[in-house]
Amino acid sequence: MVFLVHFRPDKIHGALRGFVSATLGSDFLDEDEPMDVGKAYAESVAATPLIFILGQQVDPLKYIFRFAEESGFTGSKLKMITLGSGQEEKAKELIKDFCTVGRLSLVLAVASFLLL
Repeated sequence: MVFLVHFRPDKIHGALRGFVSATLGSDFLDEDEPMDVGKAYAESVAATPLIFILGQQVDPLKYIFRFAEESGFTGSKLKMITLGSGQEEKAKELIKDFCTVGRLSLVLAVASFLLL
């Protein structure tokens, strides 16, 4: 996939779908259902982050914010940071702090090859 990113960025979406399907199964690619962040959260454990891969016309933030509000993760219980120049250490501290007190941290990392 590294080669696709550099030489054929138009093919990365299909390659990611193929990788996820082969590795995790086709259940992880169901696009007909709206995203159920609550179900994913219930099936997760604190030591494993939930990772959402963005694609064209896909924005999981509205589902994440809806889940956060319904679950009481509002105000100081929800923090969001966008990775960029110098933000890595702040993100590490945010995650470490929130893991100990049971809050929801949202770290946004935008990879330019996914914004085709």
